Amino acid sequence: MPRKWDPDGVIFLVRKTEAGDSIIGYGVIERFVKRDLLSQEKKLECEKMGWKGELIFKKLYHFKPPLPIKETILSGSPAKGRCFHGYPLDKDEVDSIMRKVRETRVICEV
Repeated sequence: MPRKWDPDGVIFLVRKTEAGDSIIGYGVIERFVKRDLLSQEKKLECEKMGWKGELIFKKLYHFKPPLPIKETILSGSPAKGRCFHGYPLDKDEVDSIMRKVRETRVICEV
């Protein structure tokens, strides 16, 4: 499914931890560079991985400790594991997750 990578969009970074699937941080998008506009080296990497281009982030943040998805509004989501890749969230869901993070975690800029 094609995605829109809008400037100032938020992308949550998720991976499996000891507590299960967890949000380990997030990034704020600066811009998206289409594959055809990248250097030959990056273009080859995109082709190899099946990517459409490169995301450039304004900021990246890491949560300490990671926030298990089961502790968020997404706990009842049908998405699990790899299905969270590209999973769309609305503004209320993003705001809910960020509220939970601010209340319970340390946020470190990377």
